[in-house]
Amino acid sequence: IMLTYKTNQQNIKRYLFYQVLSILCLILVLFVCHFAFPKYHILKPSSFWIIGIASFIGLIVELNRERVFEISFNHDRQEMIFTYKSHMFSKLKNYTLQYQIAKVEKNEDTSFIKWLKKPLTIYFYKNKTEVFEVSKKKDGFSGNVLNEIYKTCEQISLETKHT
Repeated sequence: IMLTYKTNQQNIKRYLFYQVLSILCLILVLFVCHFAFPKYHILKPSSFWIIGIASFIGLIVELNRERVFEISFNHDRQEMIFTYKSHMFSKLKNYTLQYQIAKVEKNEDTSFIKWLKKPLTIYFYKNKTEVFEVSKKKDGFSGNVLNEIYKTCEQISLETKHT
């Protein structure tokens, strides 16, 4: 029996487009403020270089993050199969994790301030080594699907931890 969970975010390009757009909007607002109110000297010209370089580095980090697109549970072979990309321009790859050596940790932030909250994240370990981190923001799985994945891990008697 095979149980499969797929991401809602198959095309990560739209997500990255919005990231770039938000960075450009921030730089544009700072640029307009700088020239609209020249006597206040909100930013020095070198600040634009620093903001631009930091934004570019952030974009490169986002492009190189590992993204999981599908998680399958094969009960007959006692294994989980992760379909992922190691970076945006790579091909889809598969990684198999045997139930016997798998550990799962669910991290759910309970912060009162919404924008400081870390979204629901599930960590998959091979023995004590983290193999994958799966979250809504990075991978596009909904909160309900992430909870279903965790419940499936509990049902098949994997070592689980909720923090």
